[in-house]
Amino acid sequence: MVNPAAYAEILSKKYDIPKEEILLIGLNLCGVNYKNRTGIKRGRFRMKPINVGRSFFFAMTVTPDSPYFHDGNGIFLAGERIGSASEIVADTCTDTYHRNHRRHFTINSNMRSVCRGCKFCGTYELKSEENGLLTEKSMRENALELISHSGSVPESIGLVTACFPSEEELLAHLLMLRKVYREFGFSGEIQYVGSQLTSPKALDMLSDGGRFALYFSVEAFTRRDLLMRPEKARIALDVGRNVLYEAARRGMETSMLYILGLDSLAIVEREFPKYLSVLTRHPLVQLMQNYSPDQESLKDGEAHFLDYYLKARKFLEGLFAPRRIYPRGWDNYRAPWFGRYAGKELL
Repeated sequence: MVNPAAYAEILSKKYDIPKEEILLIGLNLCGVNYKNRTGIKRGRFRMKPINVGRSFFFAMTVTPDSPYFHDGNGIFLAGERIGSASEIVADTCTDTYHRNHRRHFTINSNMRSVCRGCKFCGTYELKSEENGLLTEKSMRENALELISHSGSVPESIGLVTACFPSEEELLAHLLMLRKVYREFGFSGEIQYVGSQLTSPKALDMLSDGGRFALYFSVEAFTRRDLLMRPEKARIALDVGRNVLYEAARRGMETSMLYILGLDSLAIVEREFPKYLSVLTRHPLVQLMQNYSPDQESLKDGEAHFLDYYLKARKFLEGLFAPRRIYPRGWDNYRAPWFGRYAGKELL
């Protein structure tokens, strides 16, 4: 991928997208070359682009092959400083962390590091800092620690974790999660990110229990049997849309996860409109990041070029902005949007 800073200026005029955002999209796609990269294959840091009044969080591959260079306090592209940055720390697979200024807790209670099968993923390659939170006792102890650290009960909780052996076990776990956090005064929304909730019974029980949001893992529209573990791949796209419809019909918030870069642009433009009637929130569209160099071959041929992502960004804005559905910046650190969406400032 060719990403000199000067080219971003040309693309900015061509697509009417801020140059700074184009540079950040390229950074997410290419990873970063870090001067102190010893032992760090994937890292986290915050960056504040020049001429932008806020910083953004990144987690990406650290590789000498990237044209983006991190010198310890700034990011450079083709020798030009494009922003200030914090030092890089190693990315890890943790059991819990905060988002949205500590108002949202993300729970990885079933240890994502042991999950295998989706070729575009690389979480299992990260160092595990998980303990497993599958019992009331362990969940309660962890909740106490999180709430003490954040200083308050969260407004929302997201379960983002490995697949469970069955839907029944996942359902029991979600009900246990709400039960434990209710003991601390939690009455907010629980979000499930995955594809294992499909039955009317499970949706009924969750909607009866309190505020709930279903973020269905679609990931890719084509080559699903090649790219995804069998349990996820065998859920047909129309079946997944019906699950989202049933969830929305029960008063749940609905969204979907999608990895931009695996399908052609024509497929993106053909399939996304089919989800408009079943989504109450903007889809979590993540840029395809390589955890290892061989994953580059998983991308569609068009997705080796920056124009592909900018065209997809404009298409999705045209699809969702007229319906007043916008992404939330804290929801997704790998999105093709940062500060602006269809001319609107993002939170």
